[in-house]
Amino acid sequence: MRAINPRIGIIAEQHLKGHLLATTLREQGYDIAFNGSPGRLLEAWWEQDIDLWLVDLHDVSVWQNILDALCDKVTVPVLYSDGPAPTQGSIEHKRWIRRLLMKVSDFVGLPNPAAALAAQADPVALSPLTLPASLKPTRPDVLTHVWSLGASLGGPAAVKLFLDRLPQDTPVAFLLIQHIDAPFVESLASVLCRNSHFECEVAQPGAKLRHGKVLIAPTEQALDFSADGEVLATNKPWRGPYAPNINQAFSTVCGKVKAEHGIIMFSGMGDDGAQAVSELANQGIPIWAQSPQTCAMSSQVDEVIKTGCVSLEAAPEYLASHLLEHLARQNNINH
Repeated sequence: MRAINPRIGIIAEQHLKGHLLATTLREQGYDIAFNGSPGRLLEAWWEQDIDLWLVDLHDVSVWQNILDALCDKVTVPVLYSDGPAPTQGSIEHKRWIRRLLMKVSDFVGLPNPAAALAAQADPVALSPLTLPASLKPTRPDVLTHVWSLGASLGGPAAVKLFLDRLPQDTPVAFLLIQHIDAPFVESLASVLCRNSHFECEVAQPGAKLRHGKVLIAPTEQALDFSADGEVLATNKPWRGPYAPNINQAFSTVCGKVKAEHGIIMFSGMGDDGAQAVSELANQGIPIWAQSPQTCAMSSQVDEVIKTGCVSLEAAPEYLASHLLEHLARQNNINH
């Protein structure tokens, strides 16, 4: 994928369908270079810097000139929309969105998740939850809880909502393993925690897992950790097709860092993470997942759920409240 977001041109005969297509893609971070009826297209548009044309024409006989131009003048992929969109909010509508995102990403790759977050207006703010009385702030050098978060397409928005809901002094260090292109990692770190009580940084050698901090896995080299949560240099690439690799990161952090661990899988595409969770669940590590119906793309969550290891499914904001309850129970047991 290019170092900037893929640019999509939308040709839609019906205004509402064009608006729906544009909104859906823009919310995931794609740039919409053109969105309009075929009658608004000018000859110069075929020469624009566009990575994919998305076409929705009902009466193709009326717009034969557009189809001819797509064949003769366009060298980038052309994707034809597959009929009317189902009723918004329905299960079929969510499936329609997922099919659309999968097709677009197959042609032009994933967008910059940081740009998607930055472009979205913050939702009506949910007040941070109250820290349970039994969860007292710990010393900066004491690491008791590490939760690893796996995410791909649609994940950053869900992770941000989850973090925004957690109160100050939540005694957890987070490791986020987000499928992302290298140029976008730093910008994701700057946007992800803008409304939360957490600090975000890229997990480079020398960085440490600490309560109140989110470390984001880098793409350039695989992670390793010391027992006290310090990031160690590996100078080795991630194994397999993903960089970062969620399976590898889950196994490494849970196996190396001395702390109470947990796993949450958020929205994403593919099956990365499903292999590691079975082994980790057998070690008593809780495996949670964003509820599939709240995911922009649920295939990654679905694959983890199929393992039978997921003990909790919930929307991101409710995952936050469940985490506080879980920590309070653990604290009471340990004391």
